[in-house]
Amino acid sequence: LKNPYEINGDRHFKDDKAIVCFLGKIGEQTTMIIGEEKGRGLKNKLARNFGMPSPEGYRKALRAAKLAEKFHIPILMLADTQGAYPGLGAEERGQSEAILELQ
Repeated sequence: LKNPYEINGDRHFKDDKAIVCFLGKIGEQTTMIIGEEKGRGLKNKLARNFGMPSPEGYRKALRAAKLAEKFHIPILMLADTQGAYPGLGAEERGQSEAILELQ
């Protein structure tokens, strides 16, 4: 990926490090890459919540997808998930709604 620019945050609550979004070039084609990051090593895995996205992560992915759509940029999505974060806080912050909006 040439000239990567990372998209951070969901513009509602906070950034979710389990979801990564980059805008950059593959060859000469500008592309939006959206993926899940589980992390390597315990410290990094904890920071990325072991790859379990929160509502903020789903909203960040949706934000990146809408940005790509607005500018007619293709999206490359890489998903290998063990599922959404199952905590009470995630449900209180709209986990189901965030997942539904992304589909």
